[in-house]
Amino acid sequence: MNRKQFMSQLTERLQRMPFDEVRQAVDYYEQYFDEAGPENEAAVIAELGSPAHVASQIIGDFALKGPQATPPGEQPQKRGLSTVWMVVLAIVASPIALPIVAVVLALAIALFAIIFSVMVSILAVGAALLAASIVCFLMLIPVIGQSFASFLFLLGVALISLGLGSAVLVGGIKLSNLCVNALAGGLGQFLKRRGTK
Repeated sequence: MNRKQFMSQLTERLQRMPFDEVRQAVDYYEQYFDEAGPENEAAVIAELGSPAHVASQIIGDFALKGPQATPPGEQPQKRGLSTVWMVVLAIVASPIALPIVAVVLALAIALFAIIFSVMVSILAVGAALLAASIVCFLMLIPVIGQSFASFLFLLGVALISLGLGSAVLVGGIKLSNLCVNALAGGLGQFLKRRGTK
């Protein structure tokens, strides 16, 4: 591929953008080639990558810029739908963006699943210890007359299970509330920041 083919393909892939934006992008890359010189044309093309890759970067940058401030005396451009279209084009044009978004989303879901599993496990351990203490207390009744040592052993196990179970259950509930509040606060801050942009 030579410079002419590269610029032709790049211009073709940018045809849905506003004319001024296309002209600026094409002028920039023409100047880039001019500064490198004809002898470095192949090196510049290798450095830039494919015209599709360069076009997806340009479209993505344009979509992220959003509506520009209009100079005094000029009519503002209607770009609401155009910006949405550019975002869609950037997502479709970029072969890397969708897998990255999918990976980030999967990691976020996995993180929430892990946190939820840990909370449920802590609460289950607390409930199991409390259930064990109840069983030990019920076993005390028939053991009273048989062996005093067994009675004391079961009483100790019941009290330890009751104390540990209560502590784990109360700690698990507080930790769950803390995690839910932190998640809600973080989500609220994120939405608030997105709303002010």
